[in-house]
Amino acid sequence: IFSVAQHTLLGEAIARRHPPQLDRTLRLAILLHDAPEYVIGDMITPFKAVIGESYKAVEQRLLGAIHLRFGLPPALPAAAVKRIKQADREAA
Repeated sequence: IFSVAQHTLLGEAIARRHPPQLDRTLRLAILLHDAPEYVIGDMITPFKAVIGESYKAVEQRLLGAIHLRFGLPPALPAAAVKRIKQADREAA
């Protein structure tokens, strides 16, 4: 069993292996992709799906606030989100 921190570091390491090379901003975004779980707890994806859009909205608001705190834009470009999701799935 991996902790959220271990999963996050693994995801970042996996993303670094795929071209194109990651810049500092995207590396930080990958490391922070599960940061809302610090506030609301770690839930498995199927449970998040049952809760639905309200969970996703809260998670996105928290992630946006976390991004701002660490100097990232609250919303990332679609290509960055896709890359993060790919690394996240591979790490899972």
